[in-house]
Amino acid sequence: ILLGLGLGILSSAHTYGWVGVPGAGTMDLWQASDHPAYLRGCLLQAALVVFPSACLLGMGFCLAMQGSARTGALYAWHTAGGLLGCLLATFMIIPGMGEFQDALALLGALCLGAGTLALLRSGGRGVAGKAAGASIVWALALGAYAALPQDASVGLRGFLQGIHTRIRWSDGRIEQLRHADLFEVVDYREGSASTVAVLRDRRTKDLHLIVDGFFVAGTGPEYIFERLEAHLPALLCPRPNRALVVGFGTGSTAGSLALHPFRRLDIVEIAPEVIEAAPHFASVNRSVLLPRPGGPEVRVHVDDARGFLATAGERYDLISCDPPIPYLSGGSALFTREFYEACRSRLEPDGLCSQWIPHTLYDEDARLLIRTFHAAFPHT
Repeated sequence: ILLGLGLGILSSAHTYGWVGVPGAGTMDLWQASDHPAYLRGCLLQAALVVFPSACLLGMGFCLAMQGSARTGALYAWHTAGGLLGCLLATFMIIPGMGEFQDALALLGALCLGAGTLALLRSGGRGVAGKAAGASIVWALALGAYAALPQDASVGLRGFLQGIHTRIRWSDGRIEQLRHADLFEVVDYREGSASTVAVLRDRRTKDLHLIVDGFFVAGTGPEYIFERLEAHLPALLCPRPNRALVVGFGTGSTAGSLALHPFRRLDIVEIAPEVIEAAPHFASVNRSVLLPRPGGPEVRVHVDDARGFLATAGERYDLISCDPPIPYLSGGSALFTREFYEACRSRLEPDGLCSQWIPHTLYDEDARLLIRTFHAAFPHT
């Protein structure tokens, strides 16, 4: 089982790379008519990528428990291993090795090594046969790793296979264009909080920032609202002294705020990879992270916005919030009444809070978000 698990882990990197999800990333994804096809694609991908390894993990644990007098100890070790695995993989192994597929290779090698050791230590004869069987599995695993493209990570290849847009022609024909056909990769980074990619539109040459497989910001004209998030509240702010930006993105909002007479500009961003990608977007963020004479003092805080607001000793004249959409993992926490109340607690008496709400939501969800904001800020 351990040998099969090691081989399955390395094979899953190939499976995820070539199984595209129909409808993933389409602009009409919000339409209910497209959900069945999208969900079927997700189910197929999960079945091919996750299901085999999950079955082997469950089988191994059940067999280890069979006839054992140390059931409690085995269960405790199993639980502790699951917890440590999550922490080590997320905060040490993947960031330390740089790419997810290298972490997969390490995990596969550990499983193969443990499986080989268990096989050779097992009872019965035929050591040569056992060694030959383990060698075959090792050869298959090494072949699977060698066949992995080294120019792009597993996660990025899976994203590039996604369908970005659909063109419906007058004759009813539908043409599907994938991300790989529309964009070229400029930069890609994987970290403990998120995966960050910078893509260039092959046609317009505009840059796009992709966080966890979602388009969040860029240099194109469709992102002008990010500058409005700075200029509109700044012009209404009675005392432009200290400002806070929640969510850096491309830095367009922060760079626009720096044009106003603020003395201090704090930026809180949970993913350091987003900050590292900022030089690619100097045309819209005006290199706001670099010190310049006459500009505000800029401080970057790599932190969760909720934790930062709970512990920050500063008060602000303006807080501009530009979190990811609430449908994404972690995004919904920054659209809650508790978060808005935390923002209000860090405002000066005449301070302002600006909140971006996406227009791609269902009407009911948009009304809910506006009502939630209004509950914390009645004068909206």
